Amino acid sequence: EHEVWVATQGLHHQLQGALAMAVDTPQKALQRWEVIGNAFAAFRDAVVPLAARLTQQRCRCATIKLAPVPGQEDVFLYGGVSFRFATSADTIRRVGSRENAAKVLSHECRAVSAVLGAGVLRLHVPLCMKVRYLGHTLWVSTHLQLTPDCLVYGSGDGGQTFVRNSKPMEALMMRLCEALNLKGQPIAGQTTPAAAPPQDAAS
Repeated sequence: EHEVWVATQGLHHQLQGALAMAVDTPQKALQRWEVIGNAFAAFRDAVVPLAARLTQQRCRCATIKLAPVPGQEDVFLYGGVSFRFATSADTIRRVGSRENAAKVLSHECRAVSAVLGAGVLRLHVPLCMKVRYLGHTLWVSTHLQLTPDCLVYGSGDGGQTFVRNSKPMEALMMRLCEALNLKGQPIAGQTTPAAAPPQDAAS
């Protein structure tokens, strides 16, 4: 487990360094995308076997020491990596079927790709990917130690409330929306529209 943690944390820092890299020449742009591509490829090689073993465990085929995440159904941690099954009972209740639950992860994957493709300097994402194995779909990402207090821009309750406590983050999100041709959205009780929420990047 420690080896996995060391490897994935190193890749995570490589990705964040690339996302913070100033790109002012075609050569630097190419170098940036090479680092990003290599980081995701190495992350895939590290986590796909773990996702397969976790799925086998769920099917009672194998065992692996995993730590469930408190308060989150069907989410497990191993070596600093988070594994989330798409078809948790809670997700199925919210979206109506196993097929729709799997589609939600596809939208998350497309949203991350859109954010990366926009190339907004200093807008960061974790290493993450969708894994399918034995009919199961998992979302795998480097685990971020986030709490509700970490939210400075956006909604943590499905859009019922909207937090905008960071001008720098709002500026980054506005630049992202401009790059993706997304219009700002009106927020109840607020005079200025907010940047479109991240999931709209998958629309």
